[in-house]
Amino acid sequence: DAIKSFIGGYDQVPPMYSAKKINGQKLYDLARSGKVIERTPVFVNIYDITILSVDIPRVTIRVSCGKGTYIRSLIDDIGKKLGCGAAMEQLTRTRVGDFTADKAYRLSEVEDMTASGKISDVILSLEEIFRDLDKVYATPEVSGLVRNGNVLDKKTVMKLSPGLADDLRDGMRVCVYDCDGAMTGVYEYKGSTGVFKPWKMFINSAG
Repeated sequence: DAIKSFIGGYDQVPPMYSAKKINGQKLYDLARSGKVIERTPVFVNIYDITILSVDIPRVTIRVSCGKGTYIRSLIDDIGKKLGCGAAMEQLTRTRVGDFTADKAYRLSEVEDMTASGKISDVILSLEEIFRDLDKVYATPEVSGLVRNGNVLDKKTVMKLSPGLADDLRDGMRVCVYDCDGAMTGVYEYKGSTGVFKPWKMFINSAG
């Protein structure tokens, strides 16, 4: 019952030992200097929690959650809910988006494949990684802007890809290509300013 109460999400306080920034400073830097500051709770999405095994004092669970969730904080909060306290002993991340652990390679395997000339067989292309994003193809006049990572106004992007207008929303990300068909980066739409800003740039892919 305690675990089920967290499904659906809740306001979670970020741990002091985390990379979250407050007033420009990372929390773990403050923690290492002996400082503890008040943190504002942040809503995190908890899609599902499954109890895999119970062998008191250890319990193994599987969590499906959204971005920004701190599992050790979730465990601590479950312990507080139970009134007995709890701490995370081990964490294995099994999936990030479409990337799953069963399709991952150990560093030693990567080194062996590189040495044997087979690394290209397992490297995913940028198109494969961002296959679910809409695509925007720049004209020769706009290519210089996207190659240099310039901000694009909504009007320009809508002209390049009119179909985006039906699904335009704050935080929406699109793959941007230059006029030669090379992906220059991923842009993110900022609804407050009406512009698309570079989220990730791939300079080498632009030649």
